[in-house]
Amino acid sequence: MCIFLHYKDRLRKVQLIYDKKCNSFKNRITADENNISTIISLFEKIETIMIEKEFFTNPKFTISQLSIEVGANNNYISQSIRYHGYLNFNHYVNKYRINHVKKLISENDMNKIKLFYIYNKAGFNNQSTFNKVFKDFEGITPSEYIEQLQKN
Repeated sequence: MCIFLHYKDRLRKVQLIYDKKCNSFKNRITADENNISTIISLFEKIETIMIEKEFFTNPKFTISQLSIEVGANNNYISQSIRYHGYLNFNHYVNKYRINHVKKLISENDMNKIKLFYIYNKAGFNNQSTFNKVFKDFEGITPSEYIEQLQKN
C-alpha cells in the first residue's frame, strides 16, 4: 500500500509539472496571436526557400543556416514551424527529405539503383536514421514502400 501511495504521489507531481508546461505553452501561443500574420508570412518564406534551393538535401543543414537565408532568428523560425504543425526544425526538414526520397524512388528503377544512393541524395547520413524517420512518417519501412510501388 505504501508503494502504491508513493507512486501515486509521484505521478501527481509529474502531472502538475506537465499541466504547468502546457498552460505556459498555451499562454505563449495566445500572447503571440497578434503576430500570427508574421508567423504565417515567415513560414511561406521558409517554404519557398526550401522548395527552390532544396537545402534539406544537405545532411549538415541547420536552423542557423536557414535563419541566415530567411533573415530571421532561430526562435522565430522554430515558432513558425511549430505553429504549422511540425514538432521542431528536424521534423520539418525530415518531412521534406522523406517526400524527396519518395519522389526519387518513383522516378528511378529500383532494380538498377541502390537505396543507399537515394537516401544520401535526400540528405540522410545513415540508413538506420533514414529507416526510422521513413517508418515514422509513412508507417512502413522503405522496402515495404518500394514493394507496394512495384506491385502497383
